[in-house]
Amino acid sequence: QFQVLGSTTMGDWADLGTYTAGPEHGMQSFDLEEPSWARYLKFRFVSHYGAEHYCTITQIKVHGSTVLQGFHEQRQEEEM
Repeated sequence: QFQVLGSTTMGDWADLGTYTAGPEHGMQSFDLEEPSWARYLKFRFVSHYGAEHYCTITQIKVHGSTVLQGFHEQRQEEEM
């Protein structure tokens, strides 16, 4: 299990959700429970599988959009 926290200032961290990764190799995907704006992300690893004390994570990819892009999309929806 891991927890994702987000912040715009690196000061006040908001909980963006807790997720459970499977014990398999390869890429796994997790969607936020609710859309959120954050400039910084923090990952807290809460637990792990088995008796291993190492959690090997080789890559974390984050996909999203900018606040400016969100404003443009909202404006386009309002104009329709």
